[in-house]
Amino acid sequence: MLALVDHDPGRLLGRTKNSTLRLAEDQRGLSFSIDIPDTQIGRDVLAMAERGDLGGASFGFRVPKGGDVWEGRNRTLIRVELIDVSAVIAFPAYPQTTVTARSQSDKALSLALAKRFLESI
Repeated sequence: MLALVDHDPGRLLGRTKNSTLRLAEDQRGLSFSIDIPDTQIGRDVLAMAERGDLGGASFGFRVPKGGDVWEGRNRTLIRVELIDVSAVIAFPAYPQTTVTARSQSDKALSLALAKRFLESI
């Protein structure tokens, strides 16, 4: 699982396999935190988060067969295969999400993204 900027694999922020991306689920939905790398893209994203300039978050996912239910134009996702979580600069798929800078230390910069259900219509 990857943390990206605008779903762009060339703008990597973190990965679950080395624990620089951490995922959690609760009653509200999915949340994640990222140890932002000390790279140009990492510093740019952190600066935009601190200023409140980021648009929100988006989730890249696949829906396996039988993983969704349609009722008219409304879609309920029952099962998804999560591909990436992304900080989105301009137009997030989920504008209700927020992106905030949570803490900064000498070793790691962290970015916390608000909890949000995976929803689609």
